[in-house]
Amino acid sequence: MKIAIGNHEIEVESILSQYMSHFGLAQQYYSFDYQNVHFIALATEEEYLDMSKDKAKEQLAFVRNDLEKASTNPNIKCIIPFFHRMMYYEEHESCSIVGEHDNNLMDIYHPLFEKYGVNLVLQAHSHTYERTYPLKYNSDTPISPIVTSKNSNNYPNIDGL
Repeated sequence: MKIAIGNHEIEVESILSQYMSHFGLAQQYYSFDYQNVHFIALATEEEYLDMSKDKAKEQLAFVRNDLEKASTNPNIKCIIPFFHRMMYYEEHESCSIVGEHDNNLMDIYHPLFEKYGVNLVLQAHSHTYERTYPLKYNSDTPISPIVTSKNSNNYPNIDGL
């Protein structure tokens, strides 16, 4: 089992320390391979998304480097980032944690994921199941990504996340 640190884990420092220790984590962001799939966990609490903070800059450098390595590894067939906060979401009461720096998931990480061939992103926080059509980053209106296919039965040549 692997984890993505979220708002409940950081609310009490002792809980965060226990999680980090139990799962052998030195950082809240990390990556690993399982067979031919590369997974990358991102930390998405404010200090990891506010690009004026060192933790955010360090994570971004790690993610860039990690995605570049994974995308050029011939043994890796799929790259899957996962994290707690939501990149895109439907408006409802479970989205109450949207913070001022969350747009960096769209503005910084979505284009980066596209650049390195990511097709699937897993996100949490909202205690509902939501699924989108494949999305491309929309630089004109980031909150309204471009839907690249409305085929709900098959994703043969995915263009977008």
